[in-house]
Amino acid sequence: MSGLLLLVKKKKYSFHTILFAFILLFSCSQSFLSSALLHPLEQHPINSEHAKNEKSTGNGQHIIVVMACNYYDEMTIPYANRWPPCSYLRLSHAADIYQNHESKIIVAGGKFGEWPSAYSHYAREFLERRSVEEKDIIEVPIGNDTESEIQGIVKNVHPSSLTLVTSASHMLRASSYFKLCGVTIHAAPTDFLVKPKFVLKLNLPDPSNLTIIKRALHEYFGLVEFKLKKSFGLLSSYC
Repeated sequence: MSGLLLLVKKKKYSFHTILFAFILLFSCSQSFLSSALLHPLEQHPINSEHAKNEKSTGNGQHIIVVMACNYYDEMTIPYANRWPPCSYLRLSHAADIYQNHESKIIVAGGKFGEWPSAYSHYAREFLERRSVEEKDIIEVPIGNDTESEIQGIVKNVHPSSLTLVTSASHMLRASSYFKLCGVTIHAAPTDFLVKPKFVLKLNLPDPSNLTIIKRALHEYFGLVEFKLKKSFGLLSSYC
């Protein structure tokens, strides 16, 4: 606080600038703002259909696609801690669906991290630990982001319909790329960060809300990028 007052006295920053920064930081640390930003993505109609999709999935074989997230190649920590929540929840959800239906699971993702192998290799290992049979896992070691990962799946596996497992906030953007290629999507969202209903109230500042806002902005910018590329014909040869 004394440092801020010193800056004001030296007129390097005006009082109003510092006040605005404080109000902005406080607002971003509140759950109502982070929930308001992420809620439209997580509660999008494509996600609200997931319960019906799970019930209506027939007994015939179908394909599950698990979108990549991240992995920590650190052998000195327990295996479960090598997976951030987004990866752990996506892969676990796919394994659970697999146990209830005869399925093939597609795991994609190239070497977008500092690992000796592609992300898809580690995802395969995770699923095998969760009792998914090796023959039922299709590995596509391609892609370092949503756009390139889905392109690798579409061009190498050629699915006509699939169950898409990814974070709820990521579902709209990921499904947009699949639908661009004429693939029918059955959403199976996971990794929900905000409650279906939220109230406008002040609470103690929580830095986790900044992470939620970061994810929301990442998805909104990604959706804008997709729409712009589609409008300008930059995705004409995508599929």
